[in-house]
Amino acid sequence: MNEKIEKILAVVNERKPEAPSAVEALRRWAKAHHARLWIIKLAEPLPVKPTEEFLALSLGGDGTFLRCAHLVAEYGTPILGVNLGSLGFLTQMSSQDLINALDQVMSGEYELEERMRLEAHHGSQQVSALNDLVLTRRDVDHFMEVHLYWREEFIGRYPGDGVIVATPSGSTAYSLAARGPIVFPTLECLLITPLNVHALGLHPLLLPAETELLAEARRPGWLIADGTKALELEPGERVLIRRSPHRTRIVVLQSHPSFLRLLTEKLRWGT
Repeated sequence: MNEKIEKILAVVNERKPEAPSAVEALRRWAKAHHARLWIIKLAEPLPVKPTEEFLALSLGGDGTFLRCAHLVAEYGTPILGVNLGSLGFLTQMSSQDLINALDQVMSGEYELEERMRLEAHHGSQQVSALNDLVLTRRDVDHFMEVHLYWREEFIGRYPGDGVIVATPSGSTAYSLAARGPIVFPTLECLLITPLNVHALGLHPLLLPAETELLAEARRPGWLIADGTKALELEPGERVLIRRSPHRTRIVVLQSHPSFLRLLTEKLRWGT
């Protein structure tokens, strides 16, 4: 990404109370710096192909960031996350700091951090995720069972609510809520976390990033990609899960807290 910001694609969660003021501030900044600006809502498709001249802006919470990352993944567009939500682990600053953050990018006071993504294949269908792919039950009162294989070698039977396959970025999301370990976000690995399984011998498992998993649904269920229902699965159907060739490139400001400091501030780590 060039230090001079020529084009901005902003993905906005319009339901956030701070969104209108953040968008107005962004419009003024773009006009003053002669940058072209495209603004879209969460559910809208890309209005333009975001080339290397673009900066993608996520205005919302972590869900907005994941949506933005999904839209620009194949283009490798750098993303800067602005937190209009609550936890904001992927986002970096509040809306009040937006203009200062853009000025820092223009001054070259940032680094690009590349994050691993996952992809899932089911027949001709393909989905990708920055945080996690979850195989889970069809309805709240249903039971799910997933069988996992590494190539053709059996890993385990997961009876209960399902199983989470997460990236290191996703280790502080749903996987953590299911008692999975925290993994440094720039590492390369697959994290398998049981989801309320009826088996005492199953624990979280870390596998090499090049692992290709086969997940077989033994009961009706869903494949959920970064919190969005992606594929409906019938008993016996298999999903291939592996590292995506695309990466999410995150703009990390020099003033941004370290990952360990974020654990303390966001998750009360060690306190």
